[in-house]
Amino acid sequence: MDFQCYHEEETEGSEDAMFEGGVEWTLYSEFGGWSLEVIENDTHSSSDEPGRPSISGYRTGEVLVAGERRTLVCRVSGGNPRPWLTWHRRGLLLDDTTTADATGVINTHQLTATAGDDGAVYECRVNSDLLQQPLLANVSLTVYYAPSSVSVSGPSQVQEGAVVSLTCETSESNPPASLTWLVNGEEMSSSREIMSRVSTGGWATSSELTYVVSKSAQDNQVAAASSELKVECRAINPSIEQRVSKTITMTITSECSAFLPLKDGSLMLVRGS
Repeated sequence: MDFQCYHEEETEGSEDAMFEGGVEWTLYSEFGGWSLEVIENDTHSSSDEPGRPSISGYRTGEVLVAGERRTLVCRVSGGNPRPWLTWHRRGLLLDDTTTADATGVINTHQLTATAGDDGAVYECRVNSDLLQQPLLANVSLTVYYAPSSVSVSGPSQVQEGAVVSLTCETSESNPPASLTWLVNGEEMSSSREIMSRVSTGGWATSSELTYVVSKSAQDNQVAAASSELKVECRAINPSIEQRVSKTITMTITSECSAFLPLKDGSLMLVRGS
C-alpha cells in the first residue's frame, strides 16, 4: 500500500528508509511530493517434517543368488530443513551419503549378496532436526547359496567282503543341498538323508551310505577289482545348480592280508597268495 502527502516546500530527491518488525518503510520526496512505500517482508521460512521413506531396488521375499549385485535406493520427499538418510544392517551404519534430486532426498547403497545376507535386514533411517526419532523403512533379504564345503568320514582301509559305512555332511546352504554318492564312478543309493536347520539360518544336509565290498557287483555291492576304492559325495543346491564335492580313497585288503609291525612303530601290509 502507498501513502502520499504534500507540503509547501519544494525539495528534490530526499529519501529515508526504515526496517522494523518485518516491514520495510521507505519515505521519499520528489519535487515536494512525499510518498510512503510499505513492503512486508517474510522473515520466517516455514518448516515441516519429512515424509515417510520408501525403498526401491529390492522387495522383501525376492530371491537373490550369492554374488548377485543390487542397488538399494531410499527416498524421502519434503522436509525443511532438509533431512539426511542413513543405511544400517543389523544395527551397524553402512552408508550416510545423502544427495538430493528433483523429487526429494535419496541415499543409494550398492551391495553384493553373500550367504551372510540371507535373512539380514537392511534399514533406512530418515533423520531431521524436527524429529525426535528417525523414520524407518526396511527390507529383509533372501539369498540362495550352495554349501561351501562337503566332508566325508569313513575308514581309510577296508577288507574284502566287509560292510562299510560312510557319512557325508555339508556346510550350510539355502535351500538345503541334495547329496549323491558315487563309488568308483558308479552312483549309489544312500540309506538315509537328513536336512537340519543351523543357527545361522541356513540348512545342513547329511547322508549315510552302507555297502559291501565284494569281487562281484550285485545290487549295491561294489566290485573290488582294484586295490583302491574311490568314494565321492556330491552336494548340489537344486535351486541354483551349484555343486561341490568331496572324494576319499580307501585301500582294499584281502582276507589273506596282514599288517606286520616294524621296529620304527609303523605297519607293513603283507598280502598272501
